[in-house]
Amino acid sequence: MNATRRYALSTLAVFAVVIAVIRILYVLHEQTWLGPYIPLLVAVVLIYVPVVITKWHGEGLSYLDRSRQQWWVSVKLALLVGVILLPPFLLLNHFWQMLVYGLNFHPRYVIGFAWVLVDQLFLVAVPEEIFFRGWLQSRLNRVYPAKWKLFGVPLGWSWLLTAALFAVAHSLVTYHWWHFAIFFPALVFGWMREKTGTIMGSSLFHCFCNLTAYWISFNYS
Repeated sequence: MNATRRYALSTLAVFAVVIAVIRILYVLHEQTWLGPYIPLLVAVVLIYVPVVITKWHGEGLSYLDRSRQQWWVSVKLALLVGVILLPPFLLLNHFWQMLVYGLNFHPRYVIGFAWVLVDQLFLVAVPEEIFFRGWLQSRLNRVYPAKWKLFGVPLGWSWLLTAALFAVAHSLVTYHWWHFAIFFPALVFGWMREKTGTIMGSSLFHCFCNLTAYWISFNYS
């Protein structure tokens, strides 16, 4: 077995172990006193597993934004992508809710939205982006180098594979029939990661997407 194949298999093995651990944590969610702490434990796993592995191999965390300029570039990209993609998504979703589910839009005040924002950013979006786009996509880039460009950004099979694994991981942890659709925003997250070289932009847009889904669930009935 050559070194590249071993590298790929070891990466996928870590992915499998991490998702298995998270699945066990979610099983314990409603069965033990740990329930309220499970989201925090999941975030810790997603953040520290790649950090420990990266440090073990003497590699740097190059996918983290380190300067004020990098942060500003990431914020601007997240806002730009949000402005371009979220309005048409909301319009399509509106017709989907009406025509498929027979629901209508009834704007409501979402109680505790600020806490949901903090939760989605620091316990969901950032940890998931560190693990999937920061660590997993970076490692797979070494196995599958970029072969084409999308809007000027070099991409390869690692981009598609990471998005697919991201969608599959959700179903392996807690299954919902619509999880296949997660593949599509994951492509955007992956593109953003390659565009900036870091994960803050994709983390912010990831958070925007989750908050949008949360807001939709409260405003259609």
